[in-house]
Amino acid sequence: MDAYCYGSYGREYRERLLGQWGIVDVNDCCSCTKFLVESRKVDGERLCVTGISSGGYTTLASLAFKETLKLVFL
Repeated sequence: MDAYCYGSYGREYRERLLGQWGIVDVNDCCSCTKFLVESRKVDGERLCVTGISSGGYTTLASLAFKETLKLVFL
């Protein structure tokens, strides 16, 4: 999932985040993950979530506050 929020692409999504950082984006990330796993499009044991800047916050919040994704150290 790529929520590229700069320029005209992703503007509506970026506006949804106003005052809702770490809520809307994390819920979207986890909902997308659940859908992909349940529809058997991805292996739920081999997922990766990454991000920088605001995406880094989404990554950290997804791992810290939700049970959809898990943190694994290799």
